Amino acid sequence: MVTHLSGGEEVARATLRRDALTDILWRRTLNILGHALQEGRENPRQLEKLREWSERYTEHRYNPDYVQR
Repeated sequence: MVTHLSGGEEVARATLRRDALTDILWRRTLNILGHALQEGRENPRQLEKLREWSERYTEHRYNPDYVQR
């Protein structure tokens, strides 16, 4: 997955390896994603949970112009 700004500049990139998740972890991932999609605007913590979870299981990188790590 690649996240871009409206002008096309890349902000972040994440790759999930095919064997990275067991069936249980895949279901947990979908649950966290569902909460982020449904509640993310009202409760930004759900988006943070999704980011934290994804950083555990993906290869990721952030554009340092936008995300300080």
